[in-house]
Amino acid sequence: MFELVYALLDVLVSPDLFTYRSAFMLVLDANKTFLPFWTLYPIDVLFCGMLGYSMAIFTINFIYRYLAIKGSHLLKSFDSPRLLIWIGAPLLYSAVWMIVTGLTMNGNKYTDHILE
Repeated sequence: MFELVYALLDVLVSPDLFTYRSAFMLVLDANKTFLPFWTLYPIDVLFCGMLGYSMAIFTINFIYRYLAIKGSHLLKSFDSPRLLIWIGAPLLYSAVWMIVTGLTMNGNKYTDHILE
């Protein structure tokens, strides 16, 4: 279900991702979508949160694989009540990602200069 919502947001908004040196920018062209302009910012923040969630899921997947290959005793944490921590971590990371991008995602003269 997560992947379907994420894909739907990607299709609806059609974001362009740009990186330049240490800058990472998510740029929307309001002409590429039929959505009203006022909906683009909240959808953008949700899209960024879901991107952060998927990155956290990938990280946990690789941690699990690494622990399995090493035969670590920490692998048992996936079978115990600590599993809730493994499940909750991506949700927390997603919320933090949404807050940070929501507060810092507005365009400014520096991002305009980089995009030119």
